[in-house]
Amino acid sequence: MFSLEVTNCDLKDAGKKWFGISLIDDMDKYTLQIEYMNEDKCISEIFVDFRSEKIGVINHTDNPILRPFGIIEKPTWDDFMYFLDERCIPRGRFRIKQVLKDLGLEQYDTLRILEKTEGRTCEDDMWMKFNYLEKNQ
Repeated sequence: MFSLEVTNCDLKDAGKKWFGISLIDDMDKYTLQIEYMNEDKCISEIFVDFRSEKIGVINHTDNPILRPFGIIEKPTWDDFMYFLDERCIPRGRFRIKQVLKDLGLEQYDTLRILEKTEGRTCEDDMWMKFNYLEKNQ
């Protein structure tokens, strides 16, 4: 058994709650937001800073089974890469070259594949929305 400390905080949008321990620092450095969905409900928001290889997560559920990183409160870049690999078509899949061609891709690129497939698998109802964030410079 594990214990999970959860803090509920109101977001700007009325009626929404997030569940987590820490706020995301330096939001202006993140260039990608991934909304991790369960059917039509946003479960978590993952913010990605590719330059520094940092991620930040805002969870909208206290159920660790639905969260992209489970009970991990501060996932690392390696945790993020593992999560992406788990949601993606395996590199060794039979006829992977044809699958890539059908997706309009010339080579295996985990992020591009996930953008095309929305990270959907046949095992669950989870999927991803990719939102590239504009930078104010």
